[in-house]
Amino acid sequence: MPRKRRSYFLSRTSEHIAGSKVKKLTQDDQLALMRHWFDGRYDPPDELPYDSSEGGFQWIWGGPYDARDVIENEFGGIASDDAIEELVSELRDINYEWSGKPSDEDFDDDYLADLIDSGTDPLLTLLGSMNEIESAAKIKTSAAKQKTLHKLLFANVITALETFLGDSFMKTLSASDQYLEDFVFKTPHFRNTEIKLCDIFERFKKIDAEVRSYVLAHNWHMLKESGMMFKRAFDIKFPETPPTIANGIRDRHDIVHRNGKTSGGKDGSWDLPKILALNKAVLAFAGAIDDQVKKLPAPPAPKTDDPEFPVEPVEI
Repeated sequence: MPRKRRSYFLSRTSEHIAGSKVKKLTQDDQLALMRHWFDGRYDPPDELPYDSSEGGFQWIWGGPYDARDVIENEFGGIASDDAIEELVSELRDINYEWSGKPSDEDFDDDYLADLIDSGTDPLLTLLGSMNEIESAAKIKTSAAKQKTLHKLLFANVITALETFLGDSFMKTLSASDQYLEDFVFKTPHFRNTEIKLCDIFERFKKIDAEVRSYVLAHNWHMLKESGMMFKRAFDIKFPETPPTIANGIRDRHDIVHRNGKTSGGKDGSWDLPKILALNKAVLAFAGAIDDQVKKLPAPPAPKTDDPEFPVEPVEI
């Protein structure tokens, strides 16, 4: 299949160079051109969410990518082998694995629009999920089938809690530019993100998508970090995590990642009383958070003018 015609930006001349002309450039210019292309699409994983129980870095924007793979795939045949080898060596000295960068396509705008515009209350949605889980857990069937059913329903209680936290956070964050600004300013990932001055306007256009991608990719069962996110954005403090939920999150990990076996290889057991106890604890925990969310002051009305710079009437 023929390569799609592409052009690449060369910062030294501020020109876009056709792919067919890249190999005619000096090696220094080829390196600069390929670096610019790579820097616009990939980042070291240092600021990605990290969860040792989930396998380490959470590659929320794609990856891990190998520098050689992506450089050779893009520039093989149109840049010199020596230039490619030099850049790959340079990038591997910085980091062996790379993360993709967020784009507008990384976030489902229809999902957020439905969440905000529908008037859906995350706590009521959680309550509905808990009722459905309880009803399903009371279904009578064979012992073997009931064991499997209860295992999956128990894990689903934690999933429902994650959904509540994510939906509540996103819906509240979208209610005020001040919440968004506070969250970006106080979150280490964004505070430590380096932005080239020449890219600042383009990155500003994508800040909403970048924040939303970061938030939606977060593992909300990581309650300590989730609480910090609510604190940074809304100054809301999570209640203490009860042992029932802490153990439920641990068991959910065993169910999802070990098919119900503990780290020691033993089979876990989740019956109706355990499901009901976890339901109750989750609703109390979520209710305490929701109560604080609903007590937040109303977002300020958008300013129509600036008192220091009043808008003068225009005579026609």
